[in-house]
Amino acid sequence: MNSREVAMVLSDMDTSINKIVVDVHQKFELAFKSSNMNNESVSKEASAHEAMFEYMIAARIAAYWVKNHGNGKKRLDHCMIALGIDNDGQPGKTINLHESNVFEFIKRRNKDSQQMSSTDLLNALARLGVEKSVVDEAVKIATKPRKGNTYYEVSVVEG
Repeated sequence: MNSREVAMVLSDMDTSINKIVVDVHQKFELAFKSSNMNNESVSKEASAHEAMFEYMIAARIAAYWVKNHGNGKKRLDHCMIALGIDNDGQPGKTINLHESNVFEFIKRRNKDSQQMSSTDLLNALARLGVEKSVVDEAVKIATKPRKGNTYYEVSVVEG
C-alpha cells in the first residue's frame, strides 16, 4: 500500500464519518420548535439551537478521538519497548523508530528547556538574604490578574 492508497482509504473514512454527522445534524435540526411568532426571533433561536447541537456533536467526536489519539501514543511507546527500541527520543532531533511495509513511526522531541516556579524563586531570594519587604513589593508589582477558565456545556432539556 503506497501513500496515495493510504490517503484514499483515509479520505473514504472521512466521507463516511461526514455522512453520519450530516444525518445526525439533520435529526437535531428537525427537532427544533419555536412558539415565537416573529420570523427574525425564530431565525435567531434556530441559529442558537444549531450552534448548541453542532457543539454537542463536535464535543462528542473530539472526546472520543482525542482519547484514542492519546492512547495511540501510549500504544506506540509500548510497542517500541516490546520491540526493544529506545523510544525516549533525543532532544532537538527527529528519529525513525520503526517501520513496516506500509508505515513508519517517527518521533520528534523538542530541545530541552528550563522552567522556574515562583515559589522556588521566592525561597532562593529569601535564602540569599533579600529582605522580605522588597520581595513582597516585587511580587505585588509583578502579579497580574488572570481570567479564569471558561467551560462550555450543552445538555438535553427533558420535557
